[in-house]
Amino acid sequence: MANDSGNVVVGKPAATGGAYVGDIGTTLPTNATSSLDAGFLATGYVGEDGVVVSIATDTTDIKAWGGDIVRRIQSSHVVTLKLTLIETNDVSAEVYFGDDNVTGGTLKLNATELPRKEWVLAILDDTRTLRVVVPEGQVTERGDITFGDTAAVGYEVTITCYPDENGDKVIIYTDGLDVS
Repeated sequence: MANDSGNVVVGKPAATGGAYVGDIGTTLPTNATSSLDAGFLATGYVGEDGVVVSIATDTTDIKAWGGDIVRRIQSSHVVTLKLTLIETNDVSAEVYFGDDNVTGGTLKLNATELPRKEWVLAILDDTRTLRVVVPEGQVTERGDITFGDTAAVGYEVTITCYPDENGDKVIIYTDGLDVS
């Protein structure tokens, strides 16, 4: 296959928003372009670094007598998404602080474990669309909140992705891309 610059994609958010969150059980999209279920709510602006999807795999080596590695087995597999929400609204606050910790203009930080949610990232580059779907993800790390006069207040979150009934942690749908 020859090089094709038309297959170079920039990860810009869709015009309607980039990151959406919904309760478990919200109907997940099954392609890159259909309308999202009304249960998915936009988180608001995401910081300029966008979204980083990370894959961490640990392995264990099996050695034969004499020290040769004869097999390597996977011992763990973790997929995470990292993003910074820079818009303070009900949705972004509930993502960072937790659903039960956002009430009547009050945001609470406590040891309550954050709930598992469904996530959708909408990416549009010219006529090409990507949709990243996390069937079940949980905010498992939160970055510092900085109140300063030179940058937006940001809510950095790391979302751990759990496997669905098919073992998929993240599903990426494409439209207008040369991917078969």
